[in-house]
Amino acid sequence: MIVVRPVAPRASRTAVIAASVPLDTRRRSVGVDTTFAAADYPKGDTVYVITKAAAAALTVGAPSKAQDGLRLTFLSATAAAHTVTSAAGFYGDTTGSDIATFAAKIGASMTIEANAGAWGVIALGNVTIA
Repeated sequence: MIVVRPVAPRASRTAVIAASVPLDTRRRSVGVDTTFAAADYPKGDTVYVITKAAAAALTVGAPSKAQDGLRLTFLSATAAAHTVTSAAGFYGDTTGSDIATFAAKIGASMTIEANAGAWGVIALGNVTIA
């Protein structure tokens, strides 16, 4: 037996979705070279929008094990070759993968996730790690 249920008109569904999605309170601007330490990381996933006109040099310190699962996204709002550095290396091999270099393009991005006291790469968009 197939049961068919009526579907609300598109406008009604959109209104319900919009009402249930909270405003993005985890979006922060970074306009200067910055070093982040475990104590600086937010309690929830956060997007850092890089607004520095020239290349920004950002450094991420190791997260604590209590921060496992925390995701940070770095998104370039300027056409500059920003860097994000992790001393432990994004692939756990120190100097082989310690620097993520953004293409000088607006919209270049990287997402990393804390796991067991280290950062792992989840996604790269116009970013090279070496």
